[in-house]
Amino acid sequence: MARLMSKGCFITKAVPKINYQPAKSRFQPRLGLIGCSGEASFFALTAYIRAGYNIEVIYDPNTRRANEIRNKYLPSAEVADHYGQILADPGIDIVDMGINSPCMLEALEQAIRVGKHVHCRECQLEHFPALRQIAQAGRSKALLAICLPLLWSPGWRYLVQLVRQGYIGQVESFNFQSLGNRRWTRRFLNASTTPVPLANFSLPWFNMVADIMGGEIPLEVSVSVRRPQRFPARHPTLVYDGKITYSQAVASLNLSTVSPTLEMDRSLVVGDRGIASLDIYSGWEQKIWLARKGRICYPEIHGDIYPGAYHASMAELIQAVSLARQLENSVDSLAPGVALLNAALNSLTDKPRYPEVDYYLLVKN
Repeated sequence: MARLMSKGCFITKAVPKINYQPAKSRFQPRLGLIGCSGEASFFALTAYIRAGYNIEVIYDPNTRRANEIRNKYLPSAEVADHYGQILADPGIDIVDMGINSPCMLEALEQAIRVGKHVHCRECQLEHFPALRQIAQAGRSKALLAICLPLLWSPGWRYLVQLVRQGYIGQVESFNFQSLGNRRWTRRFLNASTTPVPLANFSLPWFNMVADIMGGEIPLEVSVSVRRPQRFPARHPTLVYDGKITYSQAVASLNLSTVSPTLEMDRSLVVGDRGIASLDIYSGWEQKIWLARKGRICYPEIHGDIYPGAYHASMAELIQAVSLARQLENSVDSLAPGVALLNAALNSLTDKPRYPEVDYYLLVKN
């Protein structure tokens, strides 16, 4: 039964049936893990263990760390002395790795060269040209998948499918707001207003815009970065605003780190037939709602944000390998977001604010 809200909109339990969970495949690959340090590797490992993936061998430059991971989580796995052992093993189907150091990027290139499928846990703006070159130079059968966790989290996948399946109609506006506290800023942005750290952290945001807008080429992109004057210079407080104008829609990005405690991300999509919103809180709680035709519903989202994202991203690679189809999380899939980000960085300088050149170089070629 539906009940009437105070503003004249009914709450209904009828929710859209959206397929946002990780794909299942009969193919059970043997995995090799390269690099065990950092949060990304921990979340990825957690996701793969939960999913029941077969992790055969692990490698880390710190042998002690690799052995600790094996003893605690993977008692049946082997610890390799060098990543070359994993790449030389004909039984390893997929290599999962990070690229937080030059040697790891070299290992990724070698993996693709020898024909291994690779799942990369991260990508920053400066990595993109090298990753794209590696993917294009590799064997045609070797797939390179890139995981940007926000794009593969359960809540975001649900929201994107709502848009793609037409539940809100033609998109008229998209707003992404990220509210962070000072500890968050010190950790991720290092209290800097220079383009590089902002670019590295904001790449997922611009890919979110590209997802919602379906890769449409915008008319103009601009961003501004400022530090509120009411805060002392030693406080890492930033306000970061971006605006992307399309022919019949507008997207905005807002980052504020003036909050003393609260952390929250909000994605709001307004269409000509409905509105959808996704909130993600610091405790990783995900809440989504959809309002259309005088009714509002609150779908329940299953799955953690980060382990869930790595599970979904790896599942996409496994499905693509099994069915011999194209990847949804390929390097090229990030090109529209990279183009938007490049245009945004140009707007902080004297360069033109129009991203057509970036789009044609990255998407059309």
